[in-house]
Amino acid sequence: MRRVIDRPEWRLRARLPAYRRLVARSLARCESWLSFCDQPYVALSGGKDSTVCLALIQHVAERLVQPVYFDDEWEYPETTAYLAGIAGLLRLANTAWHAPGFTAWDYPEPPAHLPPDAIWTGTVNGPDWLVSRGYDGAAIGLRMDENTRRRVHIRSRGRLFERKDNGIWQCYPVAEWHTADIWTFIADTGAPYNAAYDVMETAGIDLDRQRIGPLWTDQAYCGAELSRQLWPELWRRFVERHPGAGAVG
Repeated sequence: MRRVIDRPEWRLRARLPAYRRLVARSLARCESWLSFCDQPYVALSGGKDSTVCLALIQHVAERLVQPVYFDDEWEYPETTAYLAGIAGLLRLANTAWHAPGFTAWDYPEPPAHLPPDAIWTGTVNGPDWLVSRGYDGAAIGLRMDENTRRRVHIRSRGRLFERKDNGIWQCYPVAEWHTADIWTFIADTGAPYNAAYDVMETAGIDLDRQRIGPLWTDQAYCGAELSRQLWPELWRRFVERHPGAGAVG
């Protein structure tokens, strides 16, 4: 199996002054964010961007910064293995709409297949539940070059700001990073990452289309396409539970 981190360009890019300045700016942003928060958390998706977010914050933090995974009910087996290696992980499960025909954890009470380490928040979304428990800072791996919506949002709100609706200090450590910067950091530092990317790399999926997220969303994340192609048994079980997904693509 080919590994994404074995691409030779990452070693070369890691030496570039521009890349090193990019990392230094992000570390400084993380330090500023931590100075505003008493009880911060890092939002993890299992993907590469939140992986780098967590690594950057762990590098500068002098105290535990809580990693939080918002469980979408269906995940790649490699995601399960990746999450098992995250120290102190807090896993939250709540009803969440993703696309017509797919609402994650759409049950009136905790189902039997809820992971034993997950906290069931029902219809209360994860961020609101965390605010109610005193969390006052959120670091999120949004990047401007992922899509227009995120680019507009970051440009209008900034990379570090206090949300007016709940007082949370929100930080986007990798807002201006590109995909190549993300993989350079992972390869250069040896940060653990989700091996689902290696499955995609081996299958020849373009780097910018290698995404980790819900199996099926109403956004152009190629989740359905990748899942059907690379994890057919997982996709089969998903379609049994959510028949509408079988008509997609």
